Order: sequence, then C-alpha cells, then structure tokens
Amino acid sequence: MATPKEYSRKIDLPENNYAELKTSFISEGRADEPSITHFEFTLKGTYPYTVTRQGNDVVVLIGSEKGEAGATAKAKNKAGMATTVYDLDVQTLPDKTLVVIQADGKLEYSHDVLPKRGTLPPRLYIDLKNVEGRKLLKEQEVGTSLARVRVGKHDSGLRVVLDSSMDTLFEYRIEQKNL
Repeated sequence: MATPKEYSRKIDLPENNYAELKTSFISEGRADEPSITHFEFTLKGTYPYTVTRQGNDVVVLIGSEKGEAGATAKAKNKAGMATTVYDLDVQTLPDKTLVVIQADGKLEYSHDVLPKRGTLPPRLYIDLKNVEGRKLLKEQEVGTSLARVRVGKHDSGLRVVLDSSMDTLFEYRIEQKNL
C-alpha cells in the first residue's frame, strides 16, 4: 500500500470549538482502483459524539446536543440542568490530581466524606442527581493520594467515589464550571 500523501484539495470543517480535520489522499496509483481519502478528526477536548451512516455518507456529530434517543438535551431539560454525564477525566499533575466530571449541563450534586473503617479507605463521594452515565468506566485506578475513582448508579443519578490511598483523606476542592 502506498504512503499517504497530503490531499490536493483542502477540506475545512465549519468553524467550531470541538474538532480539527486533517485529510490525506491514499492511492496505489493504478487506474482500476478507487480513490481513498483518509479523514482524521482531532478532538479539542472530551466531547460526546455519534457516528452514523446515512446511505453512502458517514455522519459524525461532535459536541452535538443530540442525545442517544435523538431529542435535544435542551428540549428535554429547559433549565439547563445535566441529564447525562459523558466523561470522567482524571488528570495527574506533579502537585495535584484533577477529576473532571463532564456533563451536558449544570450538575446538581451533594457530597460527603466517609472516614477509614476497617479495610475500607477514607473516601469522598459525590452524588450527582437526575443524571445517567451508561458509557462511563465503572472504576479507574489512579495511583496518587487518590487511589481510585469508582462510579455507580445511585437513586435517580450517579455516585462518584474517590478512594484515598492514605490513612487520611486527601485535600479536595469541588468547583462547578460552565464550559
């Protein structure tokens, strides 16, 4: 197979905050073979996306407000409150560990701390009300003062549990930002 060459015609995405597109033209150089174009999307962050096929077209919706059922999140929830948590991103930095909960709107939540008890570590839990997160990883090992993050269904929403790797709970701060 030939090495990809830059496509002779640049294809631009409409201006957006979600993704960038790079295209490459791939060809064996034989007239009897169809042309193949390689499309590479680079997401500028963690966003919900769907890929569907409509006839001969492949449709990629990135950062769309369309949910899995097809109704828009705003139509389902006019108050701007979240209905879906679509990512839980853990970032380990030299001086701290960030856990970013990304949702399709503002999160309603409560939190509390549980002390070490027997073999159970001290932990912080955050209850996210009236949201779902079916595609989230259920447990993620971290390996800093935060041993692991666990996610599970709780009441009408989700519970995020942050287990300490120490005998005491790590320092923490909870902030809600509208991105």
